[in-house]
Amino acid sequence: MIEGLIGVRPRDILGSTAGAAVILLLPILGCDDSGPTGLDRVTEPLPATFGRVEVDVAFGDPPFEGEVLIIPSTPADEWRYEVDLDEDGASDERGSVGLGVHVGFRYDEPGPHAIHVILDDGTNRYSQERVVMVNDSTVMSMVREQTVGPESIPADFGRPVLSSTGDALFLVDQNRQALFRVDLAPLTMTRQRSLPFDGLLQAGISVAQEDSNVYVLMSSPDVTGRWQVFSRDLMPMAERRETSFAGPFLEPGPSGLLYAWGLSGLTLFDPVSLEVIRELPPNASDDVALSPDGDNLLVSMFEPRGVALLDSNTLRQIWFTPLPDDWDLRPWRVSFSPDGDKVYAILVGNTPGPAVGMGLAVLDARSGEIRRVVGIERGAPSNLSDLVTSFDERFVAFTTEKGMYVIDVGLELPRFRGLGGEFIPIACCQIAASRSANAFYVANSYRSSIVEVRIDS
Repeated sequence: MIEGLIGVRPRDILGSTAGAAVILLLPILGCDDSGPTGLDRVTEPLPATFGRVEVDVAFGDPPFEGEVLIIPSTPADEWRYEVDLDEDGASDERGSVGLGVHVGFRYDEPGPHAIHVILDDGTNRYSQERVVMVNDSTVMSMVREQTVGPESIPADFGRPVLSSTGDALFLVDQNRQALFRVDLAPLTMTRQRSLPFDGLLQAGISVAQEDSNVYVLMSSPDVTGRWQVFSRDLMPMAERRETSFAGPFLEPGPSGLLYAWGLSGLTLFDPVSLEVIRELPPNASDDVALSPDGDNLLVSMFEPRGVALLDSNTLRQIWFTPLPDDWDLRPWRVSFSPDGDKVYAILVGNTPGPAVGMGLAVLDARSGEIRRVVGIERGAPSNLSDLVTSFDERFVAFTTEKGMYVIDVGLELPRFRGLGGEFIPIACCQIAASRSANAFYVANSYRSSIVEVRIDS
């Protein structure tokens, strides 16, 4: 049990100064409910007919400069605005909206910065919050980028899968209907194979433990699948076959078996015969991860909300850790530390919006006890990649629609790196971790590329 956390509402953990002892080095996430103007107490939604409140640039390197734009649909001389740029609860700029307002900002400190805008029509006060991110350029650097496939066709990459020898990535592009191999030293696309979907929904990918085969499972609307096996050089090894289960996600299992999970639940199966060994019903899991020794399977549960550890062969529950009822959060992505002693889970709000947040829970792998929660930012992401751990076990990383987050687990300090140089408001990025260095490989659909990001520890 975490002292001072259990029973605390999630916005207290991830969004207020009451959680400063937990968030430690993230005072910028705080807001004081007793601020002089009570800006954060305003909860009325802004009428859709008013217009827009936005920032012109969502992230960049420090010093990071931009503008908050208040753009009414029609002249709004009767409307007043207040803007709080430093989260102290007091307005830094105020005045009449009129034809529109541009308020400049500058942030030097890496991390998320919340900008609070209040609009007043004389009868009601309306709250809007926009979060901008400042890259931590001293810790994270983009080493190189490799284009994957034709740039003229937009990409839609699935999860990149690292080969068991750690020298190559395999990934499926669902928009361009292709399978790619990217070698890592140097970062080079070396193989491409057409992968007709024939009306199928999504594809998942995995590699054999001995690194000889690449497995692809394509899921259909009727919750069945199409199975295909390729060599490491992406040569077809057999004809496409049908399965009684769907993915689209694949994870390595014990003793050469594989897990498929997603549309049809969680299925443990033999990749050669396609025989189903064990299965759990649909909606049982949002994410799964196999322990480093292959004995246990970590599962994030949507209902009931919590994290469970299962025996990887029998799928019997070893422990289950529920999230407190008054935490409006659910576990989304899960991962083991490379030594198998710790469990990580990304927690996100059940209801999207600035009142909920995103955090990293650290659990004991033996007991399931929550050791601590690290606040990351306010507002729930619309897309979240896998959660991966660095080679030296010090950092965990993931991507959202905004870019890449790296969390120093020891210091409990989130770091951020925008990818692509501009805000990407769509699901765009997936991630894998190197097995030999503090490096991460991000499949960036927006740029049709693989980006190598190094961490200076």
